[in-house]
Amino acid sequence: MNKMTVIGVVALVASATPSFAQDTGSLDVTAEVLSSCNITSTSTLAFGSVDQSAANIDNQGAVSLICTATTAWVLHTDDGINASGAQKRMKHASQADTLNYNIFTDGGRSVPFPTVAGTPGSGAASGTGNGVAQSVTVFGRIPSGQTLPRPGTYSDTLTVTVSY
Repeated sequence: MNKMTVIGVVALVASATPSFAQDTGSLDVTAEVLSSCNITSTSTLAFGSVDQSAANIDNQGAVSLICTATTAWVLHTDDGINASGAQKRMKHASQADTLNYNIFTDGGRSVPFPTVAGTPGSGAASGTGNGVAQSVTVFGRIPSGQTLPRPGTYSDTLTVTVSY
């Protein structure tokens, strides 16, 4: 083959692009976002060392949660695994001794943390979701005036619930 024939064959192949028929349509895409809330973490309410001082012993912990935007929520706890009636108590690690404490929603420790679900979005320990993590501070107090039990490590576990 000579050069002219090769160029002609290449030109013929390049111009022989297949043509396809086309049509368009639409694809609908849908989703339903449901109201939801998840407790993502809690931090320990650690009082530290307790001695015979006459003052209240205060400290704080936190509960973090994520709720979908505009979802009203409210937190509440139970009374713990060592409660006596409504009095929250920490129990000694290996003995029956207990140490009273309370939790609150405010730094002045005047509003008890709810122990029953309230109306989402209203009252203490409540809010409205914004789609990102929100944190609720839990203010704790070991009240003065109680007879201190034997030395040792004391603990309790509260169940925290978010209602929405």
